Amino acid sequence: MHKIRLLNAPDSAISLIIQLMSLPEKCQAIIPEEADRETRDTNQKALDIAQRLHSVFTPNHCECSIIVYKHRGNDLKDFVNRTFELPFNSVGICADFVDDSITVDEANFLINTVPSSCSLTVNGFIPIDFQNEKAFKFNSVYYSSAGWVSFENLIAIRNSRNVGLGFTSFDISDINNFLHYWINCEEEMMKSLNLHLKKDRIENAKEVLATLVCIKARNDKNRKRILGKLTIQKRAGHIVFTTFEDKESSRDTLKALENVQKHKNLNLEIREMKKEEIEKRKIHKEMEEGNPLKEEALKEAERLRYKIKESEKQFEAVRRLLIGRRYRYTIP
Repeated sequence: MHKIRLLNAPDSAISLIIQLMSLPEKCQAIIPEEADRETRDTNQKALDIAQRLHSVFTPNHCECSIIVYKHRGNDLKDFVNRTFELPFNSVGICADFVDDSITVDEANFLINTVPSSCSLTVNGFIPIDFQNEKAFKFNSVYYSSAGWVSFENLIAIRNSRNVGLGFTSFDISDINNFLHYWINCEEEMMKSLNLHLKKDRIENAKEVLATLVCIKARNDKNRKRILGKLTIQKRAGHIVFTTFEDKESSRDTLKALENVQKHKNLNLEIREMKKEEIEKRKIHKEMEEGNPLKEEALKEAERLRYKIKESEKQFEAVRRLLIGRRYRYTIP
């Protein structure tokens, strides 16, 4: 077999080439020298093979999975240091088979060692008192055990792609506060946020969006992804928040949501003014018994009736606009 160095070859092509190789050819390509067969352990053998594959091929994406099982403490650190001599795009750390949790020291070491340019996945229990400034400074990140994540950690995330959190200590009010923070934030935070709340079931999903009409960033100069979409799985206590760039197709929907809120506000305003008119009529009745302020009360009542008519006109205009756009909304 002729040795050919392939640069930037597609992953599918690399996989096919390796599959077509015979066993002797694979050995020749991967272990060209007899002396290289003497390695310290099976893990080192795997790393040597990976190193030689990297010297032959340049894959577009390279993943690394570290199972925290037999390697603990200094053994884990030694193995990880040897592993990250290779360039990886994605790193997965699995500790599901460990009887106890990853220690704070081990968690700090792993997170500090993984390059920030990687996507990081950690499956395994992390102690509740764990904190690390680098925990969310990765391309994308997922922690299956996220009870240690505080609200301050959440709102401090910047320029991340996808953030996934397993079981957290957050409740509905935390998500509502997060949405308000995201709306007012001056910088990009994340492309998406996926998490499980403290409770498995969401009883009142409306509380998540309390006081919110639409999820749109106030600052559209420094941010590209200024629109947000919230998906709530009530029975699972699962929240997915996805952000989007402002495109032509989304502007009509956004305008419709603003009109819906305007419609609600006008409706409330009319109701309040009608209540006020009833009170004015009561006062007017009392003043008909010869009170010298009768004329002024009549003028005030007339002004109020005019305001009600004007609000009703605006209310009807917005109602017709919503019906014309055919948006599903029940007019009260």
